Amino acid sequence: MNISRIIAVVLLLGLGMASSLADDDDVVTQFREAMTTQNAQRKQAAVAALTSLPDRDQAYTLLLQATEDRQTRRHAYAALATISGVSARSRPDSRGQIGSGYPEHPEHNSPQAWAQWVAAWRQEQAEKRRMAELQQAVAEAQAAAEKALQEAQNDAAEKSAEDNGHDQDDDDPDSDEDVDQDKSADNDDDDAGTSDQTAKQRPLDRIIFTNGGTMLCHVITRRIDLDGQLTSVVIEHRDGGGREVIDAALIARIEEGAR
Repeated sequence: MNISRIIAVVLLLGLGMASSLADDDDVVTQFREAMTTQNAQRKQAAVAALTSLPDRDQAYTLLLQATEDRQTRRHAYAALATISGVSARSRPDSRGQIGSGYPEHPEHNSPQAWAQWVAAWRQEQAEKRRMAELQQAVAEAQAAAEKALQEAQNDAAEKSAEDNGHDQDDDDPDSDEDVDQDKSADNDDDDAGTSDQTAKQRPLDRIIFTNGGTMLCHVITRRIDLDGQLTSVVIEHRDGGGREVIDAALIARIEEGAR
């Protein structure tokens, strides 16, 4: 298919959609104009045409107006039954039951009974939309949390790899400069002057994450902001994996001396 033919097809589809919208507008316009007259046949035909509207809420609104008109009342009831798929039932059926209202049959054909039925339908539709929006918001929040956790884990892995490189340099007994640098780094923590060997001898702490996971480690430092809120913690892995900074947003709580 060449480009010209593709463009032609797109234009035809667009014209078809525009024509459909125009037809819907015509149906509504003809109904409103007809209802201002005393021509019963014209009004009844306009009422019947409302069943073609794709917007059920709009169709219900107009048909409820038509139930108030003596010349179109019966036709409006029939159109409401067509769109809703239920009809009024004022007499008992074979099981001795009458219409019980939405979502079943209206109790009887009257403007009030159908107005109550449509109001219940609209309430259900609003609840469905609210639940759909809530589910979408939960899904987006969960995706954002998973992305943040993945980024934090990636940052932690990079930091751990860097720390492992520093630990290998520390294994050289002839490097007095590296030893001094390690001591300086330790002084930045709350447990200043504590060696790695001393930290490993302490009881293990348990970090419980917001996603339900847990981790046993040594909590070296708790970092707080000016408001006294925890921002992150510096931990040391029990398997010699080095130190890592964990963002407080990922932590539900910390159990000290868990093991």
